[in-house]
Amino acid sequence: MQGRFYVDAAYDYENVNASELDPGRALTSSSRSNDDIFAASLSYGVTNDLSVSVGEAYDLESSRGGFSGAEELTRYDRGFENPNFDITYRILRPSQYPVSLDVTAGFSPDIVNARSSTITEDGTVARGGGVYDVHLAIGRQTPFVTIQGILDASYLGRETVNGADGETSTDSAYWQESVGLATQSRFSDRLSLNLEAEYDFSSDFNGLVEPEDVASVVHSGPFGQAYARLNYHIIPDQLVGSLEYVHGFYGASRVTFPADAEDDSEIRRSANTVGVRLWYAFR
Repeated sequence: MQGRFYVDAAYDYENVNASELDPGRALTSSSRSNDDIFAASLSYGVTNDLSVSVGEAYDLESSRGGFSGAEELTRYDRGFENPNFDITYRILRPSQYPVSLDVTAGFSPDIVNARSSTITEDGTVARGGGVYDVHLAIGRQTPFVTIQGILDASYLGRETVNGADGETSTDSAYWQESVGLATQSRFSDRLSLNLEAEYDFSSDFNGLVEPEDVASVVHSGPFGQAYARLNYHIIPDQLVGSLEYVHGFYGASRVTFPADAEDDSEIRRSANTVGVRLWYAFR
């Protein structure tokens, strides 16, 4: 609403398991990572149809793994992510039309240094490149249920990560598109349940490791997520607490090396996230 500020604060714990296979489908390495994510955003209603927001997150990530049959080693990455800036405009109001229609434009500038970790030196969690995003959501609201369809397109700019060992890894820019379906069921004035499913289409991009000049092509597989969030209005329409669970379904990704096909690999992942969230509206 016009002239009001909103604060959203969250803590998430994410666990990711990954395995890497060689061209003969034999296991070459595996890893398990745990990530503590502290995030917050501030939004402001410029008008009843226009809002702006800024968000930031701080991550503490540990990853343990190694080559098959070898000793497992632990690495740590920590620090701030690149901030997010969003502007949302409501094209159709549900009070005037059968559906609502919102469009959001987002930008995450590359301002935090991206550095990979070693077993003796911590790395950072920043991506190493900027991200531009356009998000379209069309919804239908009834007294007890809201359903929303989502289309999203992100342009992930050139990514550069500096290695603590002197290497530099660079990935080319690429587009990432996704579709989603979200619902909210309201059981009372205080209790509601959000369910959401998202599907990200596969993308291809080029990689280069310097100074060795090792070139690769990454074929990232499709990716799906299923969300469940239970909300309770501690103070109706002003303070809301939520518990959430997210499961990530990863399609297999392939990395090919034009100079040596024997180094080609297939990567499989799975992810689970649990979290808590507080949303507050200033009056």
